[in-house]
Order: sequence, then C-alpha cells, then structure tokens
Amino acid sequence: MSCFETIPQHMLSKTGEVISERFREWVNETKRKLLKAFPLGERAFCRIIDKLRSRLPRRWGTRLWYTRQKHFIVAPSVVFFGDFYFRNLRLLIEVDGGSHVGEAVKEKDEWQSKLITCWRAKTVRITNSQVIDRDFREVESWFLDRAFECCPCQLGNELLKDYAKVKRKNPHIYAETNLLTIYAP
Repeated sequence: MSCFETIPQHMLSKTGEVISERFREWVNETKRKLLKAFPLGERAFCRIIDKLRSRLPRRWGTRLWYTRQKHFIVAPSVVFFGDFYFRNLRLLIEVDGGSHVGEAVKEKDEWQSKLITCWRAKTVRITNSQVIDRDFREVESWFLDRAFECCPCQLGNELLKDYAKVKRKNPHIYAETNLLTIYAP
C-alpha cells in the first residue's frame, strides 16, 4: 500500500514546485516592509478607493475589496508584489512612481504583467502624478472604467448605475467645478 503526501496549495508556486519555508518567510518579511513604506501615491489611491467604497451601496464594499502588496509567487525564487489587488474583479492596480521610467523597467513591467495573467488577473498601471495631482473624481472614474472592463456585463452595468446615483446624491462633491481635492497627508 502506497501513501501519497499531498502538499497544501499555498506551499506550491504557480509552476507547481514546492516553495521552501525560508522563501515564504522572506516573502512575508518583504511584504511587511512594503506595507510599512506606503508611498504617497499609493496612500492617495487607497484613500480615493476607500471613500468611493463608502459612498457606494454596501454590496460594493465586498466586491471592491482589495489587498495591498499582494504577492504572486511564480516559481520558487520568483515573486512579484502588486500594489492593489481586487480579487473579485481579478484586477491588479500598480501605482508607479519615478523608478518606473526607462525602457528596461517598462520591459520588466510588461514581463511581470504577462506572468500575472497566469492568475487570470489583468494588470493596469497608473502613475503617482496621475493619482496625486489630478482631481479625485478623475481617478474614481478611471478606476470604475477598469473595474467595468473586468466585471461581467450585468454587474458592470450595476456598478455604473450605482455610481451615477452616488453622483446625484452627493452634488456637493460631484457637481463642483474646478475642485481639486488632493488626498495627501
């Protein structure tokens, strides 16, 4: 009689290889460091999305739930950290700072995006300056457009209808012109 040992899914990489405990500890430590760093662009995006979720009906609170610094383990020694991962939408938002300039970095980002499609997730990028220097309503609508692309048709239409209701219910927020609200500390 043979006995097969089953390895838990969280101990395997996307390629099916076993991940060492030491590597998992390194991933968790790196994630803690990234969560503590919390750059200004990510902080602003986080506040914009949290405010949007608070204005939308409750059912969207869980549908638009995100994980900051989500790790994607591709192979036993290859891991990527995504800034904001919306699991229900299978959408990864990357808020890129000044270090994401240049051809080599763009190639690396494209390669990373292709590898993350193994999780059937779509990667979308926005720059720090787009988040910080723009009106928060532009960032909200940018995000909702990306979420709409990832939602099933009926759910996406519900999201846009609910957002239109939010805009009508809060004219003091959405009807103002030339209002620049920066979600910076």
